Amino acid sequence: MLAVQLPLVPGLYRCHNCGRDVERVHRVRRWRLCDACYAAIVEPARPDEAQLGLLPGDALWQAREAYWHWVNTMEQRYPSRFAPGRGQARAELTLSADAYYPYCRCGRPRPVLGTGVHRPGLFGGPFAPLCPLCEGRLAVEFVYRSGPRLVPGRDEEEWLDLLQRSHPELFELGILPDYWFELKYKGEP
Repeated sequence: MLAVQLPLVPGLYRCHNCGRDVERVHRVRRWRLCDACYAAIVEPARPDEAQLGLLPGDALWQAREAYWHWVNTMEQRYPSRFAPGRGQARAELTLSADAYYPYCRCGRPRPVLGTGVHRPGLFGGPFAPLCPLCEGRLAVEFVYRSGPRLVPGRDEEEWLDLLQRSHPELFELGILPDYWFELKYKGEP
């Protein structure tokens, strides 16, 4: 997608691919490309209306493979400053003060995160965002609200059987089946 760019000082922008200073660039993901690089890298990977089939060996398939190879190369050349372990030392990552507080909003203790990167705070830590009970309740709420819309026709027993197989810890902690029926009788959607 080409964004409208106001004319500024010629040579103000640098193409991340070829390194030339240009007066106009195209924004592709996190990088800026000059017109020539954009036409060589991105334009061939865009499908035409005539190219509906995408089979290995097709020109569009090869262009998209080349595009994603280029993206991986650019990720190595210009790592994201926000992704952990990419472009910055892991120890430089900062956590909020709440990550070092040992109690959840419900008052129960939160488990310690095993990152091994951050130095422990006054109470130890850093800690998980929620205690296991609050995290489990959020998981049940998500399935309760979105599950019937995603897979209509399942009854409560089928959902609880599925949760028993996928999240047995919710039953061990005593969250299910009680919380499911609590949501049902509270009139949650």
